[in-house]
Amino acid sequence: MKRSFGIAAAFIVVVLFCAGAASAGTISGTVHNGTTGKAGAGVDIILLNLQNGMDAVATTKTDAEGHYSLNYTPPGQTPMLIRAAYKGVNFHAMLPPGQTSADVQIYEPSTDAGGVLFPTCFVAFQPDGPNLFVVEEFQIQNGANPPIAYFKQAGNFEFQIPDGTTLQEVSAAGPEGMSVAQATINRGTNRYAIAFPFRPGESRVRVSYSIPYPSNSASLHIPEVHSVGRAMLLAPPTMTVSAAGFQPAGAEQGMSVYIRDDIAANSSFDVSISGTAPPPDNSGQSGQDNGGGAGRDSGQSVSAVPPRLDTLKWVLIGGFAMMFILGAGYLYRKPIAVAAAPGNVEARTESRSHRNKGGRPASVQTAGRPAVSTNDALGEIDRKVGASLDELKDLLFKLELRRQAGTISEQEYAEQRARAERILRDLVRG
Repeated sequence: MKRSFGIAAAFIVVVLFCAGAASAGTISGTVHNGTTGKAGAGVDIILLNLQNGMDAVATTKTDAEGHYSLNYTPPGQTPMLIRAAYKGVNFHAMLPPGQTSADVQIYEPSTDAGGVLFPTCFVAFQPDGPNLFVVEEFQIQNGANPPIAYFKQAGNFEFQIPDGTTLQEVSAAGPEGMSVAQATINRGTNRYAIAFPFRPGESRVRVSYSIPYPSNSASLHIPEVHSVGRAMLLAPPTMTVSAAGFQPAGAEQGMSVYIRDDIAANSSFDVSISGTAPPPDNSGQSGQDNGGGAGRDSGQSVSAVPPRLDTLKWVLIGGFAMMFILGAGYLYRKPIAVAAAPGNVEARTESRSHRNKGGRPASVQTAGRPAVSTNDALGEIDRKVGASLDELKDLLFKLELRRQAGTISEQEYAEQRARAERILRDLVRG
């Protein structure tokens, strides 16, 4: 028990120390050119505050060795972004709350798409009243050698949405995982492009659109501009999906999954979908999938859906830290109650502060049962609290994934988030 709380306390101290470091006011780092292997000299550096959009709050240039230094004191726990502007292309590095240094990797820009591949595309469906919302997300892999940033100012990623749909939003994320909304370039009827630098490694582009959903059914003719290694369809399990060439592949994160390999460039596929969204998931109150296995088709191999935490990852980290703070602090201060044996026999312990003269914990006496040491009671509670925190963390993680994928409405998200907070308060109260 002491060791567990010691680890949690150490983690909390580190978090608080890092948070306090934000007041230092000096932010520094190095820019390195991943194409040439040399230092990035004379590169414009811009510090962006993400709390209110992407406001530029400080600027400077790198020296001959690629070093930069900025003076800025963020207001509280503010996530920021370091932007290195090089040859008309912006490269970024995240600066989490409390961190005072960040290195930026830049690359020579190129219009050659020879090393760019599209391994995976997933299409998620979510009905919401009279409309059906659709999210298409493309995985882009840049394996060019030597490493370059694939970029065209006039647009280097094209996509097309089905007829009868309305474009909602387009965003893109580089290898660091931060999603940024993109302005679109019109390429004709339902066809668009964005100008985004695809750096070496994995990037993502997400396109969302809506279509009328009368009688809870719709058919879509989905065009595919790029050659995709694997396409995945995701829908709530209460919905029926029919698409030629797609095979059921179990479930993932509460969504039914259908897959098809080798989609040719400039081709298309038809999807018929019907049904309504399921009611809010109450599994968080009953142990989150009863141990993690329920609700999944263990006999099917399901491709992992890329994480979609984006800018929420620091919110999640902060939330998990608060769970440790609340749980550790409250359990340290309150008397420990041991669960009663069958027959409504109450068992009580003395306060944690009540110890014998030798400094050892007092034993716990239950009516009609042998004495149990407080160390045993603390160990049992430690295991239960740890399991509950793990379940709650998994619940929040899955909830944020569904929100980022657009497969849950804001109302359902708010309800389930509030339910998770109630569980946390109940856990802390004991």
